[in-house]
Amino acid sequence: MQDVTAAIIYNNGKILITRRAPGEKHAGWWEFPGGKIEAGETPEMCLQRELMEELAVDTVIFEQLAESIFEYQTGAIRLLAYRVEIITGELTLRVHDHLEWAEPSELAGFNLLPADRPIAEKLAGRQNQMLPYIQKALAEQGHTASLVHPDILDVLQEDLRNLQKEQELNDFQNRLIDTRYEWKLPEVDFEIRSILLVGKKNTMTQLKFGYKGREIPVIMPPGYNEYFAAPDNMEHFLRPLLAAKGHKCRTTPMLPNKLLAARSGFAKYGRNNIAYIDGMGSFCQIFLYYTDIPVDKKLPAEHLTMAKCASCTACAGICPTGAIRRDRFLLDCKKCLTYLNEPGGSPFPDWVNPQAHHAIYGCIRCQEICPANRSNFKKPVEEVVFSEEETEILLQGGPIDAFPERLQKEIRRLNIEGYLPAVPRNLQAIFDRQP
Repeated sequence: MQDVTAAIIYNNGKILITRRAPGEKHAGWWEFPGGKIEAGETPEMCLQRELMEELAVDTVIFEQLAESIFEYQTGAIRLLAYRVEIITGELTLRVHDHLEWAEPSELAGFNLLPADRPIAEKLAGRQNQMLPYIQKALAEQGHTASLVHPDILDVLQEDLRNLQKEQELNDFQNRLIDTRYEWKLPEVDFEIRSILLVGKKNTMTQLKFGYKGREIPVIMPPGYNEYFAAPDNMEHFLRPLLAAKGHKCRTTPMLPNKLLAARSGFAKYGRNNIAYIDGMGSFCQIFLYYTDIPVDKKLPAEHLTMAKCASCTACAGICPTGAIRRDRFLLDCKKCLTYLNEPGGSPFPDWVNPQAHHAIYGCIRCQEICPANRSNFKKPVEEVVFSEEETEILLQGGPIDAFPERLQKEIRRLNIEGYLPAVPRNLQAIFDRQP
């Protein structure tokens, strides 16, 4: 039996096939480019040689994707298909007269050589398995994912326009809708065919500060400990994961993540305006990535909020500033403690109850009490202790470069640096409420 290689070369999710030229063996038939393995060659060496000879491109060979066996009149062959990427060179037809970039699902419509057909069938099946493939890889880290067609962005824009017409929004909310989001699809090196939503499970950190002979616990709400690094880290994980299947992704510009997740059915809103994902509750972050993975268009979800919120006002009852309202599912964001304590520079308004302060920044009261979080609430995964000397330095403020080395390291590791201007005021507010 003769071993023969086949190159599976992806571009924007499509696969390269070539047609044998008149005068060539099997003229007029389509195939995945490749050729016979010669004595002393590995399949990878064979593919690199054949692709240079037939298409004038230098390539790198990755994992084997499939194989098939077929008996022609001249003898049986075993066709070994490998994922291949072009490094340099322009595709030049030397033994073929035509090439096409075809969707995996379209391959069956071409007059493929008999040995190539089972490979095409397997590749078409792989296309339908992209989301389960991504979900499985993310589930190993406790995360999840979904895919949605980019046309959903039109729905989101209409949603926000209607919100402005129907609700009394404050200046911050209107400015957010009018100026923050980037709806136009960016120019990338692939055709944008879907949006990948990733729900990342968040962890919580318990901080303890030495202060006047005591050790005062202060919570860092879930997600803050890796807020700035997490999106890039996730993209670095996703890129090779998708590339192994011939696909690409890029982080989206600013979009309304929670609304997109709700409209796609990936998450639902709580009365507290936080997104809840099944199995995670609200202790998650939602990241968005444009991809070239084809998906079908689906009707957007109509029910955006959790049904139980209609009869539950636990979060509104415990909200320390009255930002969560009982009469509507839209937060009064400028009253939210998170809105007030993330920026630095100005004191808290006089109307804020001193007993409200409990976190280094952010607020977790509504999530702690939410019934939808009872099975998802996790204890802090890490405890970090700051000495009285370090606490005093943080209370005094100043540039991080002037801090002792250990304190600098911890502040950067915990992603506190971006919120450092707010830390002296926030910590002092917590310390002042101690008995």
